[in-house]
Amino acid sequence: MSARNGTISTDTASLAVSRRHMLAGAAAAIACTIAPAATTAQAAPAIKLRRGGSIHTMLNWPELETGSRDKIAWPPFGAAKYRISPNLLKTFRRSGLDFIRLTVDPGLLLSTPKTRHQDAISVIIDRCKLLLSQEFSVVVDIHPIYQLPAFAPEKLISNPELFAVYTSMLAQTAAALVQLPARRIALEVFNEPPYGYDLHTSRRWNAMLHNVHRSIRAAAPGLPLVLSGAAGGSIQGLLNVDARKFNDPNILWSFHYYDPHLFTHQGVETSQENMLWYRHLTDLPYPAARGNAAMSMEAFRQNLKLDPNFDTERRQRTEKEAAKALGAYFSSNFSRASIAADFDKVTAWAKSNRIPDGAIFLGEFGAARRNEKSAGALETHRIDWMRDIRMEAQARGFIWALWDINAPQMGLVRPNGAGLDASLLDALGLQGESG
Repeated sequence: MSARNGTISTDTASLAVSRRHMLAGAAAAIACTIAPAATTAQAAPAIKLRRGGSIHTMLNWPELETGSRDKIAWPPFGAAKYRISPNLLKTFRRSGLDFIRLTVDPGLLLSTPKTRHQDAISVIIDRCKLLLSQEFSVVVDIHPIYQLPAFAPEKLISNPELFAVYTSMLAQTAAALVQLPARRIALEVFNEPPYGYDLHTSRRWNAMLHNVHRSIRAAAPGLPLVLSGAAGGSIQGLLNVDARKFNDPNILWSFHYYDPHLFTHQGVETSQENMLWYRHLTDLPYPAARGNAAMSMEAFRQNLKLDPNFDTERRQRTEKEAAKALGAYFSSNFSRASIAADFDKVTAWAKSNRIPDGAIFLGEFGAARRNEKSAGALETHRIDWMRDIRMEAQARGFIWALWDINAPQMGLVRPNGAGLDASLLDALGLQGESG
């Protein structure tokens, strides 16, 4: 999950292309057809993960130089807001989490001059060592964001030359990560690719993924990798990948799950134009049978009236959009059975691709909680959704990682900062420690 933030403009991408060494033939290989490899059953990955959580505040949203709109301040991520207290990390570990998915803005590396490139890599290595010292394994998640638009997810995906630079950066990062314990470190190559929502671009993403895999393997043959399909890293994106062609036992296959999006993101404030009205959703139930469209629509309508940014015409248009979405949600009768059916698709895909148990990674999930600043889901409904996700994932042997564990909106910490949420810990099968 990535927030869109800001409207900064920069031409850093063109500078990056000129100063980076691009892998030979990488741009052309993006669109090529990959020949199948052997389809023998694969061994289990070297890294052993079970349950973890993402931390999105250590190496993302860097401070910029004073007066600059496209240059990261050095040293990067040095301010207090990027630090996680050792006590909080210890609390996470005692709760039963065994790994951290550490999100990293690729702009840290793509916008950095060659003279500082090793310094930028060292920042990532140092954070990994910190987490390793707290007895966590680490998934280094390369997580494009929108702070530096030159390296926004869509631009990285759509520009072949820039993607070749990105691929080279991944290989260099992988080569640096091999200095860390092989059974406790993994590299995730691209968070939620905003691509592949049709057959043509889905096939193109698969070719791009093969190129990334080949490049990384040349630099780090044994490093565990996390790969996902396109379509935002969704289940459908994963189902469109022929994993047999990779023939690599050291891959974890990832998907993200926020379904139903209307439920999990009710009350969330975002700058995404097509989701602006989500902030006015409230009391949307889980399972869907707990409520009805008329009640939810009336609550939405009353909230929308209080927003001065919606004039009469825009309000009427938004109400129609919301009514359609709410009608679809309640008609779906979404419940734990729906989650089970979705996860069964992943299990069937894994079986058909000879993916072993323990190599499927539910890389993100979460639902916004209600507090004084946000509408969010009713707590009982949110906790039930979390429990059902965890139990269905656990029943299939999926690895899982909760989104943004040290933030109150979806994570484990209480909104008031006083320890961890005991109800959520219980729903996730974690230890009920609150301090």
